[in-house]
Amino acid sequence: MHLEEMVDTFDVLATWADAVVVDGVGGFRVPLGADFDTADLASTLNLPVVIVVGIKMGCMNHALLTAEVLRARGLHLAGWVANMIDHDLPEAQRYVAALRLRMGAPCLAQIPYIGSPQIAAVAASFSIDTVLAALSS
Repeated sequence: MHLEEMVDTFDVLATWADAVVVDGVGGFRVPLGADFDTADLASTLNLPVVIVVGIKMGCMNHALLTAEVLRARGLHLAGWVANMIDHDLPEAQRYVAALRLRMGAPCLAQIPYIGSPQIAAVAASFSIDTVLAALSS
């Protein structure tokens, strides 16, 4: 698929729904074609971006670099989500606290470690008012 086809598809979906969520399929710079990636798609659609940060060793560097690249491309970082993927990480809350200070966007949710993920358990971590406020700002 080409970037233009994705944009056309997005435009059609946007006429059918109040909101369209575009998943980053694993990151902000994931190739989607020979000459474009998810960053190009987000830039072309001018979408607000939410970063999901898997809280583990190295996550702060990865999250902060991603936020920096988003801003360098002129995109709006609407917020981020702390996903507690490592239940044995002793400094997990310190990582989250450090990211809260440095991301320059609100933490929209902190998803606890869930051994066998369930939609209801993940959804309970979010406040719809917080998410809507971040996306509309």
